[in-house]
Amino acid sequence: MKTEFLKALQKIMGSERVTVDQTNRHLYCRDMMTGSLLELKAGHQPHLPDIICWPENVREISQVLKTANRFRIPVIPFGGGSGVSGGTLPLHGGLIIDLKRMNRIEKIDGPFLKGIPHYRATAQSGILGEHLESQLNRKGFTLGHFPSSILCATLGGYLAARSAGQLSSRYGKIEDMVEAIEAVLPSGQIISFDGRIRDYKSALPRDLLVGTEGTLGIITRARLKIYPKAPAARYRGISFNQIPHALTAIREIMQSGLRPSVIRLYDPLDTLLLQFGYETGNRTFPKKIGKLLGPLKNNLFHLLIRNPLLPQKIFSLIPSDALLILGFEGDANLIEEQEKKAIEICNHQLAKDEGEGPGRHWLKHRYSVSFKMPDLIEKGCFVDTIEVAATWDKLLTLYHKVRATLEKYCLVLAHFSHAYPEGCSIYFTVVGQTASREKDYETYQTIWNRAMENCLEAGGTISHHHGIGLLKSKWMPRELGEGLKFFQAMKKKLDPNGIMNPGKMGL
Repeated sequence: MKTEFLKALQKIMGSERVTVDQTNRHLYCRDMMTGSLLELKAGHQPHLPDIICWPENVREISQVLKTANRFRIPVIPFGGGSGVSGGTLPLHGGLIIDLKRMNRIEKIDGPFLKGIPHYRATAQSGILGEHLESQLNRKGFTLGHFPSSILCATLGGYLAARSAGQLSSRYGKIEDMVEAIEAVLPSGQIISFDGRIRDYKSALPRDLLVGTEGTLGIITRARLKIYPKAPAARYRGISFNQIPHALTAIREIMQSGLRPSVIRLYDPLDTLLLQFGYETGNRTFPKKIGKLLGPLKNNLFHLLIRNPLLPQKIFSLIPSDALLILGFEGDANLIEEQEKKAIEICNHQLAKDEGEGPGRHWLKHRYSVSFKMPDLIEKGCFVDTIEVAATWDKLLTLYHKVRATLEKYCLVLAHFSHAYPEGCSIYFTVVGQTASREKDYETYQTIWNRAMENCLEAGGTISHHHGIGLLKSKWMPRELGEGLKFFQAMKKKLDPNGIMNPGKMGL
């Protein structure tokens, strides 16, 4: 059967864009999920796809899906492979469809004037985020979407996982930017999800597929809102003695009607480590410690990482504030007034204005953190990020509950970002190391189990912008409750043979 399927694919695309070679099968066996890397390091066998193909247009994808459906072959859509939730792992083998050859902006149009100028761009889903943004910039526009993965994630990945960028407080998440999508269903049918559903004017057809991680079909192009590039921007840092005071300030800023482009609060430990990157007067303590330890610092590093309660106790004794990075962009006069108003709100919570330095430093290095993770992995550590969210009344409880639980297993840093009038996301970074690779993997699983259980118990949501994938699948019944039945019914209707990305999102 597999040979017949392979021949059918080669007939559709030619043999040069279909492969079964071992190198590619291993290259496409995982995404950036830490857990699958730890599994490999512990000697577990990876989930290998059987075939990889690279279609160049929607007609080819339609024929491929129709053929895979006929042969009952599992299909996994693949963009940049930058996902961190295992959304592209081929759990049952099957076919990987890599969309990166569909990488063009097809049209930029507007303005459509209805009181407010409105522009939009139509792009293929395989385009890399950085390429999309830089091409828009050359035309004087921005999408306003700046996830940390922008250098390696695709538009299709954004849409599949409902991603969020660092300026989400101003531009929204990707689901706020997309107006319409084109998708191919497992039957091979090409459908445009545009406009509104008759008799259900508040329902948007595109929302049926955006965020479903390739479990119902493949998104092939999208029409997106875009904006003229902002003429001016302002950034600064503001420190608070207490996290609750800072969260009160953020909530009041968002509920006042102000729309900062950036609003990120680093907890004291994360703030302390950030000070390695910039200096404001007397903030040279971390550098002095590094010089003092000299060649012993590597041994000390491993000792502390393997005994995480000790360094966290030490860090708690070091005076450190919680640092808020605040940014605005738009008309120069307008954002100056907005910044003044935001600082005024912060000052009601005993804040200290640290000036532009911390904000400018953050802007310069905003993508750096993710690309430093491989350094820690090279040192034998595991590192991961856990993004959850909650309404304001539950946020602080969620933070303390997850942090108190995890710090016995690993070093825990956190920042609060993607703020809304109703609530905010928390982004935990965990770093750990044990005595063996197998123990690393077991500890990693324990960390995720405890974090998700604590999140649900605190009334939070288990995902804000990394998607569900394989990693969070088992908590979907508790996350969605009866809503999961609606999702399952859609799956049964659109994908009755269950070929689309099986084993993900609790399906």
